[in-house]
Amino acid sequence: MNSEENEIFVDRARDIPFNSKEVNVISKCSFWMKVIGYSLYIISSIIFIVAIGVFIISFSIIGKPEMILSAILYFVISIICFVLARSLYKSGLAFKDVINTSIDDQGFLVEGFTQLQRFFLILGILIFISVILLIVL
Repeated sequence: MNSEENEIFVDRARDIPFNSKEVNVISKCSFWMKVIGYSLYIISSIIFIVAIGVFIISFSIIGKPEMILSAILYFVISIICFVLARSLYKSGLAFKDVINTSIDDQGFLVEGFTQLQRFFLILGILIFISVILLIVL
């Protein structure tokens, strides 16, 4: 490790001083991101179970072959909810680590904001697709 890399590491490893109000805001943000992320995990699981149920029913006596498309749609929605939940929950964990650790606060902040960026990018794409579908249909 040369001196330049060592200097970058020392700068990144430095603890960022937060006052009590800032710590409180970050803590609340982290808590609600984890709660909403966990809720989305539960919703994703429920939708996944519904997708499996619809898929099974589509092959039964009371089902219709067209129901497979519904099952696939539920499955895709379940995956999207899972990815959103994962990004939001990981962001909440990263922000919690900013408060609870005394090293690499910048790294944890970057990780938290990266996960939030992924969350909002996916959400923006979904809104864009929804608007297009509303216009077309």
